[in-house]
Formats: sequence, structure tokens, C-alpha cells
Amino acid sequence: MSQTVLNQTRYPSVLLLVCQDNEQHKPDIHFFHCDQVEAEMVHADIDSAIGDDKHGKKMRLQTLKVNQEKMKHHRETILPRSAPNGPPPAVKGRAAAMNMQDQQASRPNDPESHGKLAQRIEKDVQILNCSLDDIEIFVARLQKAMEAFSQLNQRHKSKKNKKKGPAEGMLTLRAKPPTEEEFIDSLQKLKLALNLLAKLKKHIQNPTASELVHFLFGPLELVRAMHLFSVCLCVCVSDTYVDEGYYR
Repeated sequence: MSQTVLNQTRYPSVLLLVCQDNEQHKPDIHFFHCDQVEAEMVHADIDSAIGDDKHGKKMRLQTLKVNQEKMKHHRETILPRSAPNGPPPAVKGRAAAMNMQDQQASRPNDPESHGKLAQRIEKDVQILNCSLDDIEIFVARLQKAMEAFSQLNQRHKSKKNKKKGPAEGMLTLRAKPPTEEEFIDSLQKLKLALNLLAKLKKHIQNPTASELVHFLFGPLELVRAMHLFSVCLCVCVSDTYVDEGYYR
């Protein structure tokens, strides 16, 4: 069963998902904050898929078409009609280009034209922010996997019998670490972000390049340690490592 929770101040679009296996006495309840896709559309998609599976209604294809039209209309309404006069406000962990007029005033003899310089910097800032977004998502995924692995391990230690407990299948899926290729991809994005920060250090502010370098070293240490942890340790050693609280 799924249900939407709308019109809340802090989380305006929340999906409530209730799951219950035949062996479970109480259901599991999961809350999802729907940011890019509205909770109502996800809810409609889930309900149509369940209806198709249980009753053979074949409604999901039409539901997907309706959702695609809604998403297309939403994108068209939020796109700006004209370019903004200045750079957008920066958020924590994101770069914003400095005012180009200030930069030109400080570099009057620079042969590169104002327009080309602005385009190059804007492109590099966009690539940098995309890399930072991907790194943040990957690190959040690592942290959730570690939390799920710890919960799963505690359940295994506390169970008196081998019967599968409630939501254990969901925990097992959440505890699955990323692949080695995904670790490599994340490390490459970290390297790209550091190179771009060196390139843009005179062109970004709030936060500065120096502040973003410090911001990146936390994820860098976590990704490197977890990659070593996942590829080098056997299962029994991994269990002990988590049990002792060295990596939570």
C-alpha cells in the first residue's frame, strides 16, 4: 500500500510505503521525501503496477504517459525565460562564479574576451557542481549501506532461531555496498573536482575553493576507506570490524 502526504511545511511531498510479508505480524513503514518527482505521481505509478499485477487492468502504461506529460509541463514552467542578471546564490558545498565585471576590472590586460571567459568559467562551475552532487549522493549511499549492515548484523546476533525476521530482505538490499567500478568512478569525480577547484580558485566564492577542498576531504577519506574495506576483508573480519564500532 502507498499513500501521499502533501502540504507539509518542511517536506512538501512525502510518499508513505507500507510493506508486509505473509510471515510478518506488523507491517514495515517507509517514508520517502520526493524531491524531483512528485509523490502523487510515484503513488499513481505504484497503484497502477499493483492493479496490473493483481487484476490484469493494464493501466500502468497510461499512468506513465500521464506522469511524463506532467513532468514535461513542470519543467517548462520552472525554466527561466531570460538569463539572470547575476550569479545564483550559492548553497553549502556548491560553487558560485564571481561577478565577471569585478574580475575584468582586476585583470584589464587579459587577452581573453569577457564573453569567452564567462562561458568557460560557467561551464567549469557547472561541471564542478555536478561532480559535487554525485559525490554527495555516493557518500550518502555508503553511509546508508553501513547503517543497514550494522542493523542486519545486530539482528543476526540477537536472533535465537534462523527464521527470517521482518524487513530483513529490505535491510539486506540496503546493506549491499557499491561495486568496485562505482568506487573508482567516485574517486575519479573527486579528482576531477579537485582539479577544477585549482583551475577556478580565482573565480569562485561563497564557498571559496579552499573551503571546498576541505569539504571534499571528508568524502575522500570515507570512500577510500570503504573501498579498501569492501575489497580486502573477508566476511568474518568485516563483521568484527563493524561490531567493534570502528566504522559506523
